[in-house]
Amino acid sequence: MVSKVIIVTGASRGIGLAISNCLLKQSCRIVVVSRSREPLEQLQSQYKDQVEVLAGDLADLSLGQKAVGAAVSRWGSLDGLIVNHGRLEPVERVADANLDEWKGAFDVNYFSAVAMVCTLELCYIIDVAVYKLQRGSDHSIGQSRNSRTSDKQRHHCALFIGCRCQGYFDMGMLFGD
Repeated sequence: MVSKVIIVTGASRGIGLAISNCLLKQSCRIVVVSRSREPLEQLQSQYKDQVEVLAGDLADLSLGQKAVGAAVSRWGSLDGLIVNHGRLEPVERVADANLDEWKGAFDVNYFSAVAMVCTLELCYIIDVAVYKLQRGSDHSIGQSRNSRTSDKQRHHCALFIGCRCQGYFDMGMLFGD
């Protein structure tokens, strides 16, 4: 059985660290992402061939792309993403709110997760294209972003993407419906 490759964000402590340990005990290979490098390196020293470390602030939206790239370049695939990172601040009365702090919180808590999912969506669309080319399909996956895609083609893509992601995917959003 081939072990799964999974990205875990917020992996340096708490739930993220617990999830990472659980996955590693199940022989998964994981890319761990967090601002704190040291706890990630401790995981890597315990599970040498199963862990790829990526330290940085996910407010940098390119970090999600780097995590996907690290998984694919090291293990040749990506089977899942656990978005567990976030920051609590600012916790304050709305009357005292600092707009820049709120924008920073949304960059980390929301937009970085959206950026990672967009990166995965692109990877899976490419993956479907490769899959179809290998099977000799005469339909262009390039059409999957617009209304010219047939229902049969969408269903095929949905099944393949759903199997790879093992989670909920809103196909209407994926195909622009």
